[in-house]
Amino acid sequence: MGILSALKINLLTLVRDKMAFFWNTFFPLILATFFCIVMPNVGKSFESVNVGIDKNNPNITILKQIPHLNLKEVKEDVLTDLKNKEYKAYIEDDLSMKIVSSDSEVMIVKNILDQVKQLKETKINQVEIIKNMNKEFIENKNQSSSGVEMMLFSIVIMTSLYTMFDGVAYIDNILYGTSDFAVRMLASPLKKSIYLINGILSTLLVSGFNTLLLILYVKFVFGITLITNYLATFVTIIIIMFFGITMGMLLSVSIKSGTEKKTALGLGLILLMNYTSGMMGTGVTNIITTNFPIIKKINPTIYMENALLGVNIANDTNYLISMIQYIIPFSLILFGITLIYLRRHKYNDF
Repeated sequence: MGILSALKINLLTLVRDKMAFFWNTFFPLILATFFCIVMPNVGKSFESVNVGIDKNNPNITILKQIPHLNLKEVKEDVLTDLKNKEYKAYIEDDLSMKIVSSDSEVMIVKNILDQVKQLKETKINQVEIIKNMNKEFIENKNQSSSGVEMMLFSIVIMTSLYTMFDGVAYIDNILYGTSDFAVRMLASPLKKSIYLINGILSTLLVSGFNTLLLILYVKFVFGITLITNYLATFVTIIIIMFFGITMGMLLSVSIKSGTEKKTALGLGLILLMNYTSGMMGTGVTNIITTNFPIIKKINPTIYMENALLGVNIANDTNYLISMIQYIIPFSLILFGITLIYLRRHKYNDF
């Protein structure tokens, strides 16, 4: 069997599995719809907030670098501009605000200004202030007033990690299945590393489609633009999907039970990781990570979420680099263990 033929069979197997098709494709859409309907202020948190400022304001250099603020000069006078909704708030020289009404966007501006004040009191330079602002917004999730965007990013990560199901099913089908596919794959002269590469490629294609469908659905149905840096986001999601695949493959070779039990365990792990990194809401996540700071170090989805937030909100790739340094070695270790196991076994052993 050639590589392309094996890839074709893998794709057909994944698409024809109706149960997997539902959970991998439609369930994330249903979950996203639920969060978008029940959460208030959908789609507003990631947009820049218009604020008025005098061109001689001593803080203007710092404020210009914050992507959440869209600075506008005064047209007539401050009070008139505010009443005409030219901007949500006017920023004074001392970083206080003038407003005519308060809403979630005004609270975002206040949150930003409070952090700038605190950071200025440390006497660090402006470059470091901006760097720490981005870090504070990404790690503590303060950029989202309603929390819906944070939950949507968690759903994107969850959908990408659903490659775990395919990783388990693919290895189980080869090692323990009695299908013609299993017999042909193991009777063929292809190396077992090629089996794995075929499985990874086909899974990436199908899961990539599911993730793209979710992002486009949220954008065009609910008007929420999650992705602004396409290339960095593409790299991030590919790495997340690869991690999910290798996690599933390891579960397949390390647990002596049926496919259903392995996937149930894998699903439990994915949900646990997502619940502690954003899907339960930013408040719950911050409470958990404050009381158990070790979670920030060991939970892979926190690295994934910070990377997505960093590249799409602050245009900062530092968190993507941190994710790469943590997730790729971890994934390669899981992949290596799976490959070693497969090389020691033949179809007749089962």
